[in-house]
Amino acid sequence: HVLYVPQNKEEKIMQDRIIIQLVRLAQRGNSLAKEKVLDFTTFVIYEWMENSKCMKRWKHYSNEIPSKVESCIKNYRYSGSFIKYLYMSLYYSSRGLITTVSLDQPVGKQNKKRMDCIACQD
Repeated sequence: HVLYVPQNKEEKIMQDRIIIQLVRLAQRGNSLAKEKVLDFTTFVIYEWMENSKCMKRWKHYSNEIPSKVESCIKNYRYSGSFIKYLYMSLYYSSRGLITTVSLDQPVGKQNKKRMDCIACQD
């Protein structure tokens, strides 16, 4: 419960401590700890993708998220929050991701579809 939905500041601190301990265990080769960190962070990352404009870019690259989390676990040497470290790593990585849009998405005040605005060559 504390890992997924901390209710107050104390639970947030406890969450950070638990995650950091799991990350440290995963760094030492504990595969169960690594699996738990991946499980928890995947849940959090999908929440970020729903709420953060920059993180929405990861929606189309969801197959790369586990490898990115694993590299964050491997490279974590910071004494602060692992969640903040992971967020910033994904945030900076998302800058290089190409955003995709639907051609059926409405554009402008006339609610034309993007497909209608694309010029065709004959």
